[in-house]
Amino acid sequence: MFMQVADGSLAQRPSSSVSFYVSERVNRVLMWVQKSFGAEGARHGDSMDIAFVCLRDSRPLFISMTPENGGKVTIQCDDMETAAELVQHLAHDLGLRELESVANFPYEMSQFREVLMKVDEYNAIRLKLTAEMADSSNVVKTLVIKAEDARILGDMCVGHRALDVACAL
Repeated sequence: MFMQVADGSLAQRPSSSVSFYVSERVNRVLMWVQKSFGAEGARHGDSMDIAFVCLRDSRPLFISMTPENGGKVTIQCDDMETAAELVQHLAHDLGLRELESVANFPYEMSQFREVLMKVDEYNAIRLKLTAEMADSSNVVKTLVIKAEDARILGDMCVGHRALDVACAL
């Protein structure tokens, strides 16, 4: 679902990316790109840079490789799921069992931060409500004891008032 485009035809590169190092020649990664995307890769010496656009949502995708540390592959894509699938597919195709990678998805991280802030807020509210329930429970216990004392002493006016207040809580 990706179409290869000229690098200059896309407005800008995605801000999100995942990078990892492979000890493979650029030709192996280029062959994977050709096999997976049916695209002709543009190799520039020991590096490559290929641009795609997603046909579903028109988001750009860049796959590049530089000779840094034996071969640094960078996949720039704003969709974390797509980037993960590409990393898995490339690792499987290259026969890699383990792969250390660095992912940078600022939009998802900001969304995650907002969710964590809401969770903190909800926890604070929950703690406040729990404390208020405990306070109300203690007041009800006290009022029930007063009502029972009033019943034993035969002072029904105090007993009814205590029970009315306890029921109101």
